Amino acid sequence: MPNRGKGRLMAVDTGNYVTLADAGRRLGVTRSAVWKMVRLGRLATVEVDGRRYVPLSVVRDRMAKRRGQHERTWSREKGGR
Repeated sequence: MPNRGKGRLMAVDTGNYVTLADAGRRLGVTRSAVWKMVRLGRLATVEVDGRRYVPLSVVRDRMAKRRGQHERTWSREKGGR
Protein backbone atom coordinates (compact mmCIF):
# COMPACT_ATOMS: atom_id res chain seq x y z
CA MET A 1 0.00 0.00 0.00
CA PRO A 2 1.35 3.45 -0.86
CA ASN A 3 2.48 5.87 1.82
CA ARG A 4 0.34 9.00 1.92
CA GLY A 5 1.57 12.49 2.76
CA LYS A 6 -0.15 15.86 2.41
CA GLY A 7 -2.67 14.69 -0.19
CA ARG A 8 -0.11 13.16 -2.55
CA LEU A 9 1.23 9.67 -2.75
CA MET A 10 4.86 9.62 -1.68
CA ALA A 11 5.64 6.10 -2.91
CA VAL A 12 3.81 3.71 -5.17
CA ASP A 13 3.97 -0.05 -5.60
CA THR A 14 4.76 -0.13 -9.32
CA GLY A 15 3.25 -3.59 -9.62
CA ASN A 16 -0.18 -2.14 -8.96
CA TYR A 17 0.03 1.00 -11.13
CA VAL A 18 0.91 1.80 -14.75
CA THR A 19 1.87 5.01 -16.52
CA LEU A 20 -0.71 6.85 -18.62
CA ALA A 21 1.14 5.78 -21.77
CA ASP A 22 1.06 2.12 -20.70
CA ALA A 23 -2.62 2.41 -19.78
CA GLY A 24 -3.28 3.76 -23.28
CA ARG A 25 -1.40 0.87 -24.91
CA ARG A 26 -3.30 -1.67 -22.84
CA LEU A 27 -6.64 -0.01 -23.64
CA GLY A 28 -5.83 0.49 -27.31
CA VAL A 29 -6.14 4.28 -27.18
CA THR A 30 -3.73 7.20 -27.48
CA ARG A 31 -2.13 8.92 -24.51
CA SER A 32 -4.20 12.03 -25.28
CA ALA A 33 -7.37 9.90 -25.14
CA VAL A 34 -6.23 8.65 -21.73
CA TRP A 35 -5.76 12.26 -20.56
CA LYS A 36 -9.26 13.07 -21.81
CA MET A 37 -10.69 10.16 -19.80
CA VAL A 38 -8.81 11.45 -16.74
CA ARG A 39 -10.12 15.01 -17.20
CA LEU A 40 -13.68 13.75 -17.61
CA GLY A 41 -13.38 11.62 -14.47
CA ARG A 42 -13.70 8.34 -16.37
CA LEU A 43 -10.28 7.04 -15.38
CA ALA A 44 -8.92 7.17 -11.83
CA THR A 45 -5.30 8.17 -11.31
CA VAL A 46 -2.87 8.81 -8.48
CA GLU A 47 -0.11 11.40 -8.45
CA VAL A 48 3.43 10.59 -7.32
CA ASP A 49 6.12 13.28 -7.47
CA GLY A 50 4.21 15.17 -10.15
CA ARG A 51 3.58 12.09 -12.32
CA ARG A 52 0.23 10.39 -12.81
CA TYR A 53 -0.33 6.67 -12.62
CA VAL A 54 -3.40 4.53 -13.28
CA PRO A 55 -4.23 1.68 -10.90
CA LEU A 56 -3.81 -1.59 -12.77
CA SER A 57 -7.19 -2.77 -11.42
CA VAL A 58 -8.88 0.20 -13.16
CA VAL A 59 -7.17 -0.64 -16.46
CA ARG A 60 -8.20 -4.29 -16.16
CA ASP A 61 -11.82 -3.33 -15.40
CA ARG A 62 -11.98 -1.07 -18.45
CA MET A 63 -10.39 -3.79 -20.61
CA ALA A 64 -13.00 -6.29 -19.42
CA LYS A 65 -15.83 -3.84 -20.17
CA ARG A 66 -14.46 -3.18 -23.66
CA ARG A 67 -14.07 -6.91 -24.27
CA GLY A 68 -17.67 -7.48 -23.15
CA GLN A 69 -18.96 -4.72 -25.41
CA HIS A 70 -17.01 -6.14 -28.34
CA GLU A 71 -18.38 -9.63 -27.75
CA ARG A 72 -21.98 -8.35 -27.55
CA THR A 73 -21.54 -6.36 -30.78
CA TRP A 74 -19.99 -9.35 -32.54
CA SER A 75 -22.77 -11.61 -31.28
CA ARG A 76 -25.48 -9.24 -32.61
CA GLU A 77 -23.76 -9.08 -35.99
CA LYS A 78 -23.78 -12.89 -36.16
CA GLY A 79 -27.48 -13.07 -35.29
CA GLY A 80 -27.16 -13.56 -31.53
CA ARG A 81 -28.78 -11.53 -28.74
